This record gives sequence, C-alpha cells and structure tokens, in this order.
Amino acid sequence: MFFARETELKQLEKLYARSGFQFVVVYGRRRIGKTTLLKEFCKNKPAAFFVAQDHSDAINRRDFTQIVINEFGSADMAIANDWGAIFRHIAQIATTQRIVVVLDEFPYICNSNQNILLIMQKAVDEYLCNTNLFLVISGSSVSFMENEVLAHKSPLFGRRTAAFQIKGFDYKQSSLFYPRFSNEDKVRAYAVVGGVPQYLQFFDDQLSFADNVKENVINKASYLLDEPKFLLRQELREPMMFNTVIEAIAGGATRLNEIATKSGLANDACSTYLRSLIEMHIVLKEIPFAESANSKRTRYKICDNIFRFWHRFVAKSYSLIEREAYDLVYDEYIEPHLNEFCGAVFEEVAIDYLHGLNIKKELPFIFTSIGRWWGANVVDRRQEEIDIVASNANKEYLFCECKWRNEKIGSRTLAVLEQRASNFNATKSNFVLFAKTGFTEELIASAQSRADVLLVELADMF
Repeated sequence: MFFARETELKQLEKLYARSGFQFVVVYGRRRIGKTTLLKEFCKNKPAAFFVAQDHSDAINRRDFTQIVINEFGSADMAIANDWGAIFRHIAQIATTQRIVVVLDEFPYICNSNQNILLIMQKAVDEYLCNTNLFLVISGSSVSFMENEVLAHKSPLFGRRTAAFQIKGFDYKQSSLFYPRFSNEDKVRAYAVVGGVPQYLQFFDDQLSFADNVKENVINKASYLLDEPKFLLRQELREPMMFNTVIEAIAGGATRLNEIATKSGLANDACSTYLRSLIEMHIVLKEIPFAESANSKRTRYKICDNIFRFWHRFVAKSYSLIEREAYDLVYDEYIEPHLNEFCGAVFEEVAIDYLHGLNIKKELPFIFTSIGRWWGANVVDRRQEEIDIVASNANKEYLFCECKWRNEKIGSRTLAVLEQRASNFNATKSNFVLFAKTGFTEELIASAQSRADVLLVELADMF
C-alpha cells in the first residue's frame, strides 16, 4: 500500500523529468517503505527493478541480468559473467531512451563483491554519465549507506545527483492509520511502533489499544514480537551485547558510565557499541540545548520506538508470553507504566507539533534550533531540566513543558518553567505548555491575559 510519501515521489518525478544521467541514493531503516516508494515511482516507466539477496555474487549477477533482459530485451545471458558487461549493456539501451534501473538492498551486492563500488565508479565515469539512465541504489543498512556509499571515502562520492533518507512518519501522519482511536490512544500507539508504515498497518482501530498490544506486539504468534531481535541480526553478526546496551538504556541508564555498568562493559567497549547503535539510528546521543558537541553532560536515549518499547516491556516478559499470559503481561507489566513511558514520546510529539507551527509562521518568532536542556541552576547550582527549548540568532526563546498526566496542569507548572528559563540570557521569552488532560481554569485565565504564554491540549495537536 502506497501511503503518505507524496513529497518523496514528487521529488523523484522531478529528477526523472530532467534529461541526462541521474544517480539517486535512497536509504532508511527496514520496513520504512523504500521499496514501496520506488515501485510506485517505477509504475508506467521502462524499469528494471532488482531486489538483491544475501546470495553469492554470481547469483545476484544472474538474477539482475535476467530482469534487465526481461524488461529491455536484446542481450545474451553471457553478460551476467561480469558487472561491467551488464552496465555497458544498460548504457547502450539508455543512450536512446530514458530507462530506470533500481538496485534495491544494494548492501547485499557489496557483501558478495568487495569491488562493486569501484566497478560502478568506473561505469559511471566512463559511459553511464553520457546516457539517459535513471539509476537508483537503495539500502536498509543505514550505517553502510552513509559510511560506504555517501561518505567522502566512498568510490561513488560525488557521483550521486540526489540522496533521500526515508524516515518514519511523524505522529500526525501515523495517526491516519488508526483514525478511530482517541487522541490519547493515537499517541500511545505511536509510542509503541513509531512511524514505521509496516508496523502501523498491524494496528486495528476497531480494537482497543490494549487489545492491539496483546494481539500484535506481545502475542507469541505476532509479527512484531521478535522484530527488534530480527533487525539486529540482519545488521550485526553478534547482536547479544548490542541488545544488552539497548536494554540498559531502556531501563533508565542515560550516561556512558551508567550504561557501561548496567551492561557489564568497560567504558571504551560500551562507547564502541553505542557508536554503532547511533550509526544505525537506534540510539541518539543528546547534548543539552545550546552546548557544544563535546559537552560532558551527554545523554543517550533510544530513538526507535519499537526498540524502546520492546526492551522496556517485552524482553522482560518473555517467559509469560511463551505461556500466552498476554492479559497478565499487559495488566501487570505494561499498563501501570504506560504514562511514564509515553511521557518521553509526548515530548517528541510536541517537537513535531512546534516544527509544524514554525513552518506555518504561527509562533511568536521563527526558531532555528530546538532541543532539550538540562543543567545546573545559575543561582543555587541545583540540577534542573526543561523539556523543550527553541531559539533563533536574536536570542528569542521558547521554553516548553510537556505533561502526560491524568490531571489538569495548573499555574505552578508555568511558574517553575519561568524560573528555569532564567538560566538563559534571552532577549525575549515565550512559554508553551503541553498537556494530555488540559489545564485548570486559573491557568487558562492567566494565559489569556498574557501574549507570551501558549497552552496546547492534546486535541489541538490533532
């Protein structure tokens, strides 16, 4: 099913409309919709679409050649003996007509042929560049695509004409998969599976949120039960220690020494695992807003929601899941902690919402940077945090607090936020409060009398 990728499709079509050689790199985590997007793009075009397998180089060459011959004809299978011969044949065809060639799951080709990047460099430089070929290489190994294909050291560096990192849907796009859910359940579902299209399709909004989790996530027959384990096995040869590091973060460890201690690793070894997880876009390294990249107050968090949920709740409940005690797992181990778990995701949802307002110029100023802040109060050195801070070069600031609670938020929350904002040298300060359950009448009346306070309820965000 093709859904909500119209922007990326328009960009591809715009490139296709240009004459001459185009070399497009498309990448993103597994299940994110790359293949669906590219197949939609190839509709009604002369296109050879090849999905590489984790097979030998000879088998990938043979299968790719067969697809090229089936689509474009006029070639002998003998060209399958050499990648250069295959690309030369494609160049001959593309000299007289516009054709599309897609090499999907490109890292598999690279795994079986260590010289393929050099072979493609030569092909692009010597003969493909003078054709009407629209060449696409696509990959699910984000770290490989960024480090081996797009990086400066890559033989293909400087050859691509465009690159697309396909990302997950935001909370609002994701909610279109389950329109009958309440707004609260839309956020909760997003907290569980994130914006990954293939995962979103499993949620049925004719069932309750709880039943969806029981049926689609913690059921031993469900597709999603072992998905994070499968994804790591696809990317890594020895995923065990990576799982241990992720679980330490899911359990509340955020600093390097905390994660290392919980994982039973030396700091240096733990740092290596974290670096790989960051490259895979599973873990995010955070620094306090406006601090330099080498800040000593670095924190780590899981930025892939299915990994966050799985390591927080599923991994620890495996024995009960094997006994099909789904109600017990949900009622005793998941539901009591959902508000806390969704609180961090609510902050991300609020950031997405602010980005939308920013683009539409509906905020007091246009911000150019946004993030979280934590540090010592300038007066008494007490440790404090602000959920979201945004600013621009003129030192205009937005200070935001997000409350995912089953109670209305009052004036005390605003007062605390204003006090914490004094840590910044702002020329102008504005305050935004986000609340799942709304606000007290006192706070609403106060905010209505001020131009620098914005109150956002969950309904406003949808």
